[in-house]
Amino acid sequence: MIDNAPLLAALSSEALPKMDDFYEQEIANTAWALATMLVVDMPLLDALSAESIAKSGQFNPQECSNIAWAYAKVQIADGPLMDALSAASLNRMSDFRAQNLSNTVWAFAALLISDLPLIDSISAKSLQIIADFDPQGFANTAWAVAKLEVIDCPLMY
Repeated sequence: MIDNAPLLAALSSEALPKMDDFYEQEIANTAWALATMLVVDMPLLDALSAESIAKSGQFNPQECSNIAWAYAKVQIADGPLMDALSAASLNRMSDFRAQNLSNTVWAFAALLISDLPLIDSISAKSLQIIADFDPQGFANTAWAVAKLEVIDCPLMY
């Protein structure tokens, strides 16, 4: 395994003062990369969160789901961020694809955030495109609904 610590520290140091210049995809990709490597760089994650909240209305479904997934992967339950991602997801739900739906509901469940309006919306959209789910999407979505103990979920009837 390659020691990425010096490079990651340098990237973080340079990214922080430039965070205002990050576009939505760059925010999502950076959060995803940190989580994939299980790197918990709190100054960078806090800056990404603040920028995400500020730009959440401009996020597309993949950006919403990737950021939610990233914070869940490193077990950071950032309430204001998750609220902003929920609102952005609800506003863009008609554009969500199966993977966006399963990753988003998985992230909220992994953080034990029971956002019922979001879960209901994900459930309704999932029912519309259920044929597009792959086995991982089915499993993640079912796990999330079970984890949150959502009994009144049309998707699970």
